[in-house]
Amino acid sequence: MAAAKRVAEAIVPRKARVIDVDLRTYFDNVRQGRLSAKVARRVDDADIMHLLKMTLKASGEQDVPQGGVISPLLSNLYLNEVDKMLERAREVTRNGKYTYVEYA
Repeated sequence: MAAAKRVAEAIVPRKARVIDVDLRTYFDNVRQGRLSAKVARRVDDADIMHLLKMTLKASGEQDVPQGGVISPLLSNLYLNEVDKMLERAREVTRNGKYTYVEYA
């Protein structure tokens, strides 16, 4: 519901284009090696990394266990770069000649 409210608020001043991005198969397409590397940059504990690798291995080649207790944390780490990209787009377009980007 928060996204719908932000879209409604953005339309009032001058924003008229809405792009809906759906990550419906996100958990089925995670590159486990890339995810493990992201976690390893933040976690310096061999036991934790071993548990993570065992968890990922149990779910298959590319999947992340959907509904697992660690899935929200892993998805946030994996999608952090997307958030940073959207924040950069927001800042670059805030007062410039380009269409102002807002996201939810």
